[in-house]
Amino acid sequence: MPTHTAPRWQQILLSAGVTYTWIDELSESLIADLSPGLRVGAFICPVPGPMFTQWVNHVPCMIKANLPVYIYWPLPKDGNGHAVWDGIIRNFPFLRPYCPQPGEVPEVSISNEEYLSHDRHGRVYVVNPQNSF
Repeated sequence: MPTHTAPRWQQILLSAGVTYTWIDELSESLIADLSPGLRVGAFICPVPGPMFTQWVNHVPCMIKANLPVYIYWPLPKDGNGHAVWDGIIRNFPFLRPYCPQPGEVPEVSISNEEYLSHDRHGRVYVVNPQNSF
């Protein structure tokens, strides 16, 4: 009878106290499937506030892994266009190559609304800006 050893990333999560159920769900999701041509992507909000993406510092690794990364570059309401973007670059200099030129970014509204949805097993979960892809 062959023995199964969990992949290293699962062992690290287990040792950090992450539940096996959560790890199992993650490993069954598209997020953990890094097959060529199959990337779910990540939406990043580098602006401080309630929509801020806590794992912005992982963007270089995501890009190196060819994961599609979509960065929210807000259009300022006060007419000082570069101040917001300069603040983002100051806080996260690795985002500089991805900073658009003025006029390249249409305004896109971000919803703060949470709502219920269902996973592929029919289980209910809450969708919010921090866990939506």
